[in-house]
Amino acid sequence: MGTWLVIFGVGLAVAVALATQVLRRAWAMKQLLADGVEAQARVVSRRRRHSKKGGPRLSLSYEYRDPTGQTYGHTSAVGEDEWQAHPEGSHFAIVYSRSKPATSMPRSVVERSRAAMRGR
Repeated sequence: MGTWLVIFGVGLAVAVALATQVLRRAWAMKQLLADGVEAQARVVSRRRRHSKKGGPRLSLSYEYRDPTGQTYGHTSAVGEDEWQAHPEGSHFAIVYSRSKPATSMPRSVVERSRAAMRGR
């Protein structure tokens, strides 16, 4: 019985962590769709990791400034094309929240979400 309790506890913890990530990302997207501002970000690093499922997990870490000059940074998962197109030091379009400038995503991700919302 004790083993099943541990397995259940671990499974529950993983489910809560995944749900938290999904809700956080959904909230960020809602914020960006409501008051997003386009800006240019500079790629500070790129990362390629291999997942256990065999496919690559690609991400770009970037920084950008708001109109007051405050610098923000973020890391976002991206597709192969976007990862290849943006080497370290290059610039690309992002959207950040006017009310919460630390919240941002690549513009391509926001545009895909906008298109999906229109298609509903």
